[in-house]
Amino acid sequence: KAQVYLVQSNGGVAGLAKAGREPARLLLSGPSGGAAAAKRLSVTLDEPNLVAVDMGGTSFDVSVVHDGEVAMVNEGEVDGLPVRLPMIEMRTIGAGGGSIAWVDEGGRLRIGPHSAGADPGPACYGKGGTQFTVTDANLLLGRLDGTSFMGGAMPLDPEAARQAAEPIAARLGLTIDQVAAGVIDVANSALATATRLSLFEKGMDPEDFALLSFGGAGGVHACEVAEELGIRRVVFPAHASTLSAWGILWSDIAHDLSATQIGLLSDVAPALSRTAERLVADARALLLEDGVPEAAQRFEWALDLRYAGQAFDLRVPLAGADFSAPGVETATAAFHALHRQRFSYDEPSVPVETVALRLKAVGALAKPTAVSTEAALAAPSGRSRPVHGRHGPLATPVRDRDSIGTTEPVTGPVVVEEPYTSIYLPAGWSVLAHASGALVADRLASH
Repeated sequence: KAQVYLVQSNGGVAGLAKAGREPARLLLSGPSGGAAAAKRLSVTLDEPNLVAVDMGGTSFDVSVVHDGEVAMVNEGEVDGLPVRLPMIEMRTIGAGGGSIAWVDEGGRLRIGPHSAGADPGPACYGKGGTQFTVTDANLLLGRLDGTSFMGGAMPLDPEAARQAAEPIAARLGLTIDQVAAGVIDVANSALATATRLSLFEKGMDPEDFALLSFGGAGGVHACEVAEELGIRRVVFPAHASTLSAWGILWSDIAHDLSATQIGLLSDVAPALSRTAERLVADARALLLEDGVPEAAQRFEWALDLRYAGQAFDLRVPLAGADFSAPGVETATAAFHALHRQRFSYDEPSVPVETVALRLKAVGALAKPTAVSTEAALAAPSGRSRPVHGRHGPLATPVRDRDSIGTTEPVTGPVVVEEPYTSIYLPAGWSVLAHASGALVADRLASH
């Protein structure tokens, strides 16, 4: 008899009873599986800093893994209403494979936020769509193969894509190929900006991160976006188009508990110790309700701290619920360091105030078996086709994903295809397979 769990916006799952009592914790939970997968892959790949980008048909979602932990926020927003519950921090823009290209009143080429969706979808789907989209542009530039899309089950129509581009080309006085290249440039710029902002607002440098690209549409954009950001490594995980679903399968039970405790940290430390005991008791009861034995339970602590008089606070992770004098000193030092990273300054002479104590109670669940890459490599297909890069069309090799090995790097330009996504590797990049099944692309030192 299987146990049913529902995914939450904090990246964990909950049993039906808990989810039924607090359904708001399921809001905005859709993209959290991808962030949960990114956290797992950061360990598997030994990449503690990953910026995870999920590009599907309608949107582009950015989450951040720093020092092996997913960035979280204490509240989100749904339809303009605040939801004060912990959730994975996610930046979303309307830029996906189905995003529609258009020209604004000033004569500028724009992308999104409106999308052609799945039905009728991009013009090249042949379902009656007439508006030019990012997918249409990638098809015309040779980055997608119309005959092998969806494993050949859904041929794409390049002529329909050309017809959809004609009104834009006429408006701007450009060729069809120039319009397609412009659409990709505008889309890549938007993707890079969203990614950059997700890091800059945390005081983080993109060059300290690897880019994890997933979602069905991300592979043909990721390396060029990384170039704009100064990122030198891009990871394309196995099952990239369904990675969010895999992330849910890799997730553990997770319950967030908190207690408001306002006062100077040094003054309220004894009260925090008593509060921690109460939170642990409540957490154990929730995990036992889910059938999690004590041996499989784990507790993660954090304090919301601020300088006295500040109107905002920062979540500071703790190694444990130690509120002795040395523990308070350690938490205070961690807050100063985080404040300095985020805002470029700290104020050690100002007292530190606590706002809330937070506990994440984790119950470990069994995980799916890891992907094996021990099967014999497929031979290179020997195929090639013209692909438009930054410097125009170039005859470009086309490789099947399972022909990329772990020892002999394949250098760009090259298109790597699999049934449900494609990867475009520009010149100046090389790619190898990782034992996890991921492909790891690195920018060459000369570029």
